[in-house]
Amino acid sequence: MTQALLATDRFPLADADKCVQCGLCLPHCPTYRKTGDENESPRGRIALMRAMIRNELALTPTLESHLDRCLACRHCEAACPAQVPYGRLIDDARAFVAANRREAWGRRVLWRWVVDGLLVRPHRLGGLGRLLRGYQRSGLQAIVRGSGLLRWLGLATVEAQLPPMPKLKHYATVYPVTDAARGEVTLFLGCIARIVDQPTINAAIRILNTIGYSVHVPPGQNCCGAIHQHAGDIAGARRLIAQNLKAFASTGDMPVITLASGCGAMLIEYGQHVATREATDFGLRVHDFGAFIEDRHAALFEDSATSVDGVAVHEPCSLRNVMQSGKKTHSLLSRISNTKVDTLSNHATCCGAAGIYFLTQPAMSEQLRGDTLQSIRDSGCRTVVTSNIGCALHLAAGIASRHLDVEVVHPAILIDRIWRLKG
Repeated sequence: MTQALLATDRFPLADADKCVQCGLCLPHCPTYRKTGDENESPRGRIALMRAMIRNELALTPTLESHLDRCLACRHCEAACPAQVPYGRLIDDARAFVAANRREAWGRRVLWRWVVDGLLVRPHRLGGLGRLLRGYQRSGLQAIVRGSGLLRWLGLATVEAQLPPMPKLKHYATVYPVTDAARGEVTLFLGCIARIVDQPTINAAIRILNTIGYSVHVPPGQNCCGAIHQHAGDIAGARRLIAQNLKAFASTGDMPVITLASGCGAMLIEYGQHVATREATDFGLRVHDFGAFIEDRHAALFEDSATSVDGVAVHEPCSLRNVMQSGKKTHSLLSRISNTKVDTLSNHATCCGAAGIYFLTQPAMSEQLRGDTLQSIRDSGCRTVVTSNIGCALHLAAGIASRHLDVEVVHPAILIDRIWRLKG
C-alpha cells in the first residue's frame, strides 16, 4: 500500500489543518513540559504528521520516536480553541506509520504473542492468571526476582506491576437483584482487569445489586480494542469492536458500566471508529462506575457516611479528558466519607502508564510517575483511589519500589469497604 493512498483514504488532513499553531496546548502536554521540545508537543506533532502524510518529510526513526512518545492523554484537546481532534490524529498517524515501516522482530513477537495471543483471548488470559497465581504463592516469584533473570529477559518492569493474583472465578451471565429493583445494567470486564482486578469486579457487582440493579455480564465480550487502536492496528481494533457490539446486542439499551476508564474511553467512541448507528448508540450507553452512581444515586450514600482518613483521588487522563467524568469520583467519595477527600496536586497530567506506554517508553513513563508519586507523598494520604486499572498497577508498583505506606484501590473497593465496616 502506498503512502499516497493511505494519506488520501485514512488520515484526516482537514482535521489536522484546523490547528492554528497557537500554542495554548503546550503547557498541558506532559512530554513538552518535560523536554521543552516543539517536536514533543501537540502542535509540533501535528506539523510532523501533516508533512509525513503529504510526503514532505520522510518516515525516519527520529520522526517515529516523536510520535511514539505521545501518551495520547488528550489533555491538549480540552485546551484547544479550534477543537482539533488530536486523539484521532495520533491514532491515524500511527496507523500510517505501522503500514509503512518494516516491523522490528521484537515488536512483531510482542504483538503476535502478547497482544493478539493473550489479551484478546479470554480463555488463555484465564490460564495465564492461574499460572501467575501459582508463581506467586509457590515462592517462585521471590526466587526469580532475586536471581536477576527478569532484568536479563527484559521483563522486570512488567513483572513488577503484578499485584497479588486473586483466585479466578467464572462470572455468571446475570446477578439478579434480591430486594427492590431499580433497573438492569451490563458490566464490561475488559481484558487484564478480569484476571488481576477481580476484587474490584466483585465489589462493583455487590454495590450495584445492593442499590437495586441486576447486573448482566455478557459472556462473548472481549478486550475493548484500545491497545490496538492507539498502536495503529485499526483492523484489529475493528474486529474487537464488532465482537463486543455483538456480545452486548442482546442487552438492549441497558447502561454499560465500565470499571476501567481506559476501556470506557474507547467504548464511548466506538461510533467514531466504526461509522454505524449500532456503534454510536452503544457508546451513548457507556458510563464510568463512579459517575453512574454519582449522577443517579448519590443520595443513597449520604446517610451511610463513615469516617475514612487519608484518601486522595487520582484522575486518569481517560476519565478526565475523554469520559469527562474526572470530578465525579471525588464528589461521590466526599458524600460517603466524614473526612476531606483530596485530589492529587498534579491531577491534570499523566501518571505515565498510558496503556503499554510504560513498556515502550520507560524513561519518560518513569519521570511522569515520579511526579505523581511526589504528589502522593505531599498529600500525606494513606489511600489513593483511581478508576483505571493501568494507572492503579503503575502507581502501585512505584509505591512499592519506594516503600511508601500507601494503598491504591478502585472507588468500588473503597465504597464496598465502607459499607462492610458499617455492617
